Amino acid sequence: MIDQTKETAHVLWTSGWDSTFRVIDAALSEERIVQPWYVIDPDRRSRRIEIKTMDEIRGHFAKRSPAAAARILPTCYRHKRDIPASTRVSSAFRALPGPGKWGPQYEWLARLAEAENVRFEIGLKADDGPIRRLSQYLIATPDNGYILNPPTGLPAHIIFSRFNLPLVHLSKLDMESIAEQRGFADILEMTWFCQHPTLRGSACGMCIPCQHYREEGLGRRLPSPPGWRDRVEFHVVNKAWGVFTRARAFAKRSIQSKRSPSQSDSAL
Repeated sequence: MIDQTKETAHVLWTSGWDSTFRVIDAALSEERIVQPWYVIDPDRRSRRIEIKTMDEIRGHFAKRSPAAAARILPTCYRHKRDIPASTRVSSAFRALPGPGKWGPQYEWLARLAEAENVRFEIGLKADDGPIRRLSQYLIATPDNGYILNPPTGLPAHIIFSRFNLPLVHLSKLDMESIAEQRGFADILEMTWFCQHPTLRGSACGMCIPCQHYREEGLGRRLPSPPGWRDRVEFHVVNKAWGVFTRARAFAKRSIQSKRSPSQSDSAL
């Protein structure tokens, strides 16, 4: 039976190591209801693998711990293009010092949190850029998590105040150790992390998430050092993908510009 007295954990789940750890640990160890969220980004090449991986993790966990698995609700999917606009949030993001250094996802995730009126749990850790820049505003919470709470007048407050940070004090190896103690380390081995999968569907070993895995002590999950063929494929495929996404964006703008004002208004 689901305990309705405990606050639901709204976790942004990507099928990666950090977010999967949080989904499983909150449902299994904390016995909380978990509401996963996933934003469908058409520019993200790995999205189909991520969705497939999350389904596989659910199935595996349901066989292992059916009571805990029942506490993980069906994933709420939202398409990135359907996240409502927010002048307040977008203006605040542009006002951040060096906005190009923050990661564009925080802008549309903040808009989503505002539109859905929820506090999202995200997997930021101590060495991630936003935490390094805003560390003086990091506050511990009674449930052993953290929040960022900049003063209300700062743009960072609008962007980050709706996020809970349950993993900020943990490394990937810390999570692995905890998962081993609590009996779900094998599930972490099912996770997906690469943003630019090869044409064979394996991790590229060269994208930023792959580099982070190597730096954080999980290089064993990466393929052997990429050879010249792998590097050529990586650059050619990513170049082609970039051309494709720009062409798609141009076509979308062209279609929108040809609409009559009444059509454009009805589409908003």
